[in-house]
Amino acid sequence: MLYFLHIPKTGGTTIRQALIRSTSVFKIPLHIDSTMKTFEERLKELKDEKVVVGHFTYGIHQFVNQPHEYATVLRHPAAYVFSSFDFTKLTIRCGQKHASAQYAQGSIRDYITNAPQAQNMFTRQLSGLGALYTGPVTEGDYDRAQENLNEFKYVGTTRRLGKFWQKLQTDYGFKSNIGHERKAKTYRVENLKKDDVDLILSLNKWDLKLYEYAKSVE
Repeated sequence: MLYFLHIPKTGGTTIRQALIRSTSVFKIPLHIDSTMKTFEERLKELKDEKVVVGHFTYGIHQFVNQPHEYATVLRHPAAYVFSSFDFTKLTIRCGQKHASAQYAQGSIRDYITNAPQAQNMFTRQLSGLGALYTGPVTEGDYDRAQENLNEFKYVGTTRRLGKFWQKLQTDYGFKSNIGHERKAKTYRVENLKKDDVDLILSLNKWDLKLYEYAKSVE
């Protein structure tokens, strides 16, 4: 079983759509306000699908008695937070619900400082804490996230999404390509306001370390 752990705003939708075109996929609903209990109940509906995709938390493989492999994509934390902020504001304009909507009414700095989704989201999802967790993220949580990430067979970054997909294609025989997919909007860190980037990185030091690690193994 391949689990594609889709961290929001990392280019994962491109991978998700390519997977859906390539094979039978079990889709966990694309929202992040779910608990491990919800994931367990959802996976009871699993039939003969060989790929699970969604914004889930690391560890859901424990609910399925099959050999498994994990895959995920990470993004520079500053680019991720800016993308998350813009997406949240878009969902508000479209009248849709979003877990961080209350934090996106003001400035980007308000969002950075107050939105749980803007602070060490990678670490929370990969450590097993989950996206709903709103407490402090510690070095111990980072250590667990790193340890879990070491168990992933496929780790990529948004900057090299094509390379990540090629590895999956080679190993699984997927036929679909991603060349014409809409990829995540580009947020070049060097073009972002330095004060904002510095604030993001000060509040996302664990995610930055995970991202640097992902770059070293992709």
